Amino acid sequence: MSSVNQKELLVFDIDPASPQYKSIVGSMDLGTRETFGVYIDPLDTAGSRAYVPLWAARKVLEINLDDPTTPVLSRTFAVEQNPQTVAFLDAQWMVVANDLGETLSLIDRVSGEVKSIPVDFAPDAGGLDVSSVAFDPGSSRLYALLSGMNAVAAYDVDLAANPPTFTLVGRLPTGWWPSGIVVHPNGDLTVTNLRGRPIGVYEQDEKYGGAGGIAGHKFMRGSVEQIAKPADVELQAGVMDVELSLSVAEYEGYPEVTCSGGGMDFPVPPTNTMGPSKAIDRIIFIIRENKTFDAIFGDLPGVEGDPKYTLKETTEDMDKVWVNMRKLAQTFTNSDSFYNVAVQSTQGHQWVTYGRTTDFCERTWSAEARPVPLCGVGEAGKPDSGSLFDWMQNNNVKYDILGQIVGSPKKLPTDYNPVDVSYPGGPFQSISYPDNEKACHVAGRIRVRCDLGNFVLMTLPNDHTVGVSPENPTPETMVAVNDEATGMVIDALSHSPYWASSLVVITEDDPQQGGDHIDYHRTPLVLISPWVKRGYVSKTHIDMASIYKLFAHVLGLPYPNVQVAKAGLPLDMFTSTPDYTPFEYTPKVWPIGCGTGAKEVEKRVTRSWDFSYVDAQEGLGEQVARWMRGKQLESLPPELEAQVALREARKAAGLPPPKEDDDDDDDGDEW
Repeated sequence: MSSVNQKELLVFDIDPASPQYKSIVGSMDLGTRETFGVYIDPLDTAGSRAYVPLWAARKVLEINLDDPTTPVLSRTFAVEQNPQTVAFLDAQWMVVANDLGETLSLIDRVSGEVKSIPVDFAPDAGGLDVSSVAFDPGSSRLYALLSGMNAVAAYDVDLAANPPTFTLVGRLPTGWWPSGIVVHPNGDLTVTNLRGRPIGVYEQDEKYGGAGGIAGHKFMRGSVEQIAKPADVELQAGVMDVELSLSVAEYEGYPEVTCSGGGMDFPVPPTNTMGPSKAIDRIIFIIRENKTFDAIFGDLPGVEGDPKYTLKETTEDMDKVWVNMRKLAQTFTNSDSFYNVAVQSTQGHQWVTYGRTTDFCERTWSAEARPVPLCGVGEAGKPDSGSLFDWMQNNNVKYDILGQIVGSPKKLPTDYNPVDVSYPGGPFQSISYPDNEKACHVAGRIRVRCDLGNFVLMTLPNDHTVGVSPENPTPETMVAVNDEATGMVIDALSHSPYWASSLVVITEDDPQQGGDHIDYHRTPLVLISPWVKRGYVSKTHIDMASIYKLFAHVLGLPYPNVQVAKAGLPLDMFTSTPDYTPFEYTPKVWPIGCGTGAKEVEKRVTRSWDFSYVDAQEGLGEQVARWMRGKQLESLPPELEAQVALREARKAAGLPPPKEDDDDDDDGDEW
């Protein structure tokens, strides 16, 4: 029996009668930890062949186990991006699911030849996430999970042909993010779903836990579904079921563009193929950190909110801490039905910079402790189709990157550098560096240098906060500085020549801090432009894919993936009658200061965290809520005491945070 552990292939003795039962009898250095699993060839009666897919290397290794004490690499098969599971068709042929390759690889284990089999889903490409395969020898049918579509596809395999041929029979919808599939001897299927189901109402417990690490266990419980052996007619009907489940934009009630008489004067074109907007030619995408909708907007008039979830207990205090963000939301247009699909920042920044997640990202952040950020950064976590920035570059849109590394473009333009290396705090996201200095820098680019691309992504992450202790700014200080910076950027833009044709999109990368009476995923979203409705609250159900679709329509770009192509658009947030009135920001009014009033218990909790793993701090959201609501702990509940003690011990030993606290951090100050 074999398994992957870090960079090693370990061979165990699993004979209960052996004196070495459960012992490691051999090992082999694979050269990389980015391995998906190990598959023993069930048709090799000697049990001497194992296959190991290597994610980033785009290879499948064949390992000879004739001498289990000394595994030997016998062959290497070149496949496509992120090979994952393996299905054995017969003694000659096997199939590999290439998750980010969006293909299947058919491998001839006799000749060593490899053939690529496309996974059909015309006309949309990308975002399918072909994550797992399983073969039913009784019906000669191959099943492939399409995680990005929440579906399983079925193919009839003709093994009499050389090479075998694959005919798509149909598809079936599954639960949220299917991750594993097994075919039973009678042809029935078992499918595991990594995300499982929506989270629903989130009552943030101030006393314990956290939307830091806790989200990895309590919010990612998954599900298992049993599917009776599907008949052809079910699979054929399932094609439409999957299509309907994806086609959010086609749901009844979504707003449409209708212009009677004259020409099209609406600022958002109804399609992405009729050219860019004639009214808007510049988009600024501002990413802040970690808040639910109710946490900062739950008490605003006109929204579907619940004041009991706001982070400060009175509207007066909320207006002091979030003076500009709340003013922007009420002056321009905000959505109370925007849902961030992410749970933590690893997924959040993937969605922000790719308009999708990936199976690599979903699996690794929720299941493994990783000190190196790879989701959206490393080779295994970056789809070949590219990021938001590649999308812009490939379509000749001048863009700027301010404080973001996730989704970094494959190749920089030759005529300018979109990465602003002078961005205060550095070109990577810096949570602890004051956001108002970043805002001043951007204001200078806008109003003095007149140097701003047609698409700008900037991070303003101070509202993440860094815990409660005398050595740290208070959470209110960090939030107020972030809020001031947000207002300063809009003030500068709205007093510049760019204003008349600009659109600003402001949101959080994920919803980690605060509770929500609708669903944990509900996140603030504010659109700012002369071309948006003033004082408007949108009820249109949208998510990050919808924001990407908005970018595509405004700038006249092809859709980057199936999620974006099928998303709904918040067209109700826009108007054909512009209002060019500028915005006047309000300097921060909440007193700034350090956490000198922190109780010893809270200081101990903060000291136990390791902020080089920024979102690995289980309980940070709860601590922020306790502090802001004046409910600091006097003592640690037993379970929290155990967690803090474990973190302290690991930190003292120079070890990373415990596995259950780690989220494959993508947004720290250090990289």
